[in-house]
Amino acid sequence: MLTNAHVVEGRQTVDVVLHDGRRVQGQVVERGAGKLDVALVQVPLKETPILPLGGASTRSSRSSPGR
Repeated sequence: MLTNAHVVEGRQTVDVVLHDGRRVQGQVVERGAGKLDVALVQVPLKETPILPLGGASTRSSRSSPGR
């Protein structure tokens, strides 16, 4: 999962709540360097929904800040 680095700052693991209500513990595996405020969290699931990343022309009602 992709999230903001400041959200997981100082944490090795985080609790993740999925849109369907499932709760899993994720492991923070990478953080952005310098001013790059992104982090990768690995979740122990085999099948998860994938939301495409893109610019303003590819945004949908499913993707918005904080979601």
